Amino acid sequence: MKKKTNVKEIGGDYSLSDIPLLLGAGDSKGGLFASGSILLDSGRSAFRYLLGALKYDQVILLPAYLCESVLAPLGDYGVKFDFYRINADLSIDMNDLKSKISKKTKMIYIIKYFGFDFNREEREFMRNTACKILLDVSHSLTAGDDRYDYLIGSLRKILPVPDGGILFSKRPIAGSNIERSQPSSYLNVRLAAMLLKSWSLGRNIGEKQNYLDIFARSEALLDRQKSVYSISSVSEEAIRLLSLENMIKRRKANFEYLKEKLGLKGISKQIAANSPIYKFPLLVAAGKRNKLLRLLIKNDIYASRHWPCLVGLNKDLYKGAASLAAKMLAIPIDQRYGRPEMERIVSLLEQYV
Repeated sequence: MKKKTNVKEIGGDYSLSDIPLLLGAGDSKGGLFASGSILLDSGRSAFRYLLGALKYDQVILLPAYLCESVLAPLGDYGVKFDFYRINADLSIDMNDLKSKISKKTKMIYIIKYFGFDFNREEREFMRNTACKILLDVSHSLTAGDDRYDYLIGSLRKILPVPDGGILFSKRPIAGSNIERSQPSSYLNVRLAAMLLKSWSLGRNIGEKQNYLDIFARSEALLDRQKSVYSISSVSEEAIRLLSLENMIKRRKANFEYLKEKLGLKGISKQIAANSPIYKFPLLVAAGKRNKLLRLLIKNDIYASRHWPCLVGLNKDLYKGAASLAAKMLAIPIDQRYGRPEMERIVSLLEQYV
């Protein structure tokens, strides 16, 4: 069996051994299990559940900067949509959004990017609009005091669990078809990947590509999944025992250290209180980003390009989203890491920012 170099990996998917890092007093229960919350196997399932229950025949407005996986459920349910502009600093182009609202607009999909707070104009609009607000908290887990009608999120983006999505509605919604009899196919494969990664890193042996391939296979299965599944018992029980307080504290400390050393250039938003930060957003010149990404990978630091520009999106009309898609590099700052890992990141990045 091949022995590996003893350099700690930063970033990448969670392993099963990451769950104990967050065990605490179980203070996550109140935040994630609010009365009326529906726990599903993914954020995509949460969105499918909502669309199936509401049976929209009108238009949903989407931010032009988002993960392409959001579009598949809309197509499957035959929901019409249009995009509104996101500025290059992650703020909403309020003039463009307001101009897109018509009598046919049923709902506005808004993302709490990276866990940042909304600015004053955005918050005022969310409070006063007659349109339904669907708030995506995949990057923050919680909404704080933001106004919304529906809340969805992918729990596994931030929490070390194999699956998980949340849906919360301010008003009761009709049921949808949830498959409860068996776990989703992607769950079993992802559990295998998390177990292999835990074993490989814990014993410092084995080929990294083995568990990377299994993680990739699990994502491919999720991409093809159209059924809606409940959250697994493994993830549900783990979430009940997790301490959000410890996680938020560690993530914010890592974020503030990178901000102090590297700056938060091009983004003027403030981090939200009482919610975790997803990753550290670093805007890198488009011509340098891929070179920097390769350098980080060479040093066992796994950042992500966040997100690729949507296929077919008019880059001239949506310049802010196109700029973010070309420049954004999301740097890992999660609770697995502390000051030593952040110092490693800074030593490699400071020459580029």
